[in-house]
Amino acid sequence: MLTLKCLVTGGAGYIGTHTLIALIEAGLQPVVVDDFRNGSIENIVHAESITGEKIKYYNCNILDRGLHDIFKEEKFDIVLHFAALKSVAESIIHPLDYFENNISGFINLLKNMESVGVKKLVFSSSAAIYSDKAIAPFSENAPVKPVTPYGQTKRIGEKICEDLVNSGAGWQIVSLRYFNPAGAHKSGVIGDKPKFAPTNLFPVLGEVVTGRRTHVDLFGLDYDTKDGSAVRDYIHVMDLSEGHVAAIEWLLRDSINDGSFNIFNLGTGIGTTVCEIIDTYIEISKTKIPIKKCSRRAGDLPIVYANPKRAFDILGWKARRSLTEMVAHDWNFRIRDL
Repeated sequence: MLTLKCLVTGGAGYIGTHTLIALIEAGLQPVVVDDFRNGSIENIVHAESITGEKIKYYNCNILDRGLHDIFKEEKFDIVLHFAALKSVAESIIHPLDYFENNISGFINLLKNMESVGVKKLVFSSSAAIYSDKAIAPFSENAPVKPVTPYGQTKRIGEKICEDLVNSGAGWQIVSLRYFNPAGAHKSGVIGDKPKFAPTNLFPVLGEVVTGRRTHVDLFGLDYDTKDGSAVRDYIHVMDLSEGHVAAIEWLLRDSINDGSFNIFNLGTGIGTTVCEIIDTYIEISKTKIPIKKCSRRAGDLPIVYANPKRAFDILGWKARRSLTEMVAHDWNFRIRDL
């Protein structure tokens, strides 16, 4: 593959940082734009130490006018868009913040791309857009009807992408619907450590095992599942990151890419209960993890896992890392704080 320059918005965050590593390992040149609201410069430094490559970055919000200057200074071949607020629970409390950043910010990014003729994009979407009437495993044509503001922003983002591609103006866009990214780089140097109170399971477990939190709130033990807890499709963050490389490679193969808007699920295709994750974490970390039973959380579906066949058939991508690896790598990251 030719060395191509990739703009990575939100590249100092959890998924973005791991994707920097996958991009560099694939011979691509990432440039980061991040306002460091949730990410950190330290994450970029760690990615540099893992890859041995210097990573250029700009401190800029995607809503800022300064984004235009970055596009004028750099000559990007493709954009990977991670810069979105992503807490389902928080989006219910602060919906306007989510629509401003995830929709208005995205439109500003697209306008800047258009102004310099960059029309290749990998869009970070989410399984949160699927309807509560969808039946697992979810394929890409499962019913779509998001039940939270966060999910709505991702659905609107996809509709914008679809309309751009259908405009005939030469846009080539792939949307990747993430299921539940988890784990850390095998080095233990980077992982999921949000600046604010975490809501995702793995960083919450991390706070418990490192003594920063007394227990895990388990939302709902009355679902119709094997142990009463919700079922999710947990995917190793490095598998997810490598899915972006596969999407880029496919976008660049014009003879294969038919110019339509394409959506791919990135998941393992395996449903795992929350209790199973906690039990695996206890087994690997050899620590106690107290649980507090809570009522169901607004916006949570009982069973969510992917049918990832389309990503394998078209992109040649498949999740390779096991649940045990996911937990073990996350534990390697957490013990640095002990």
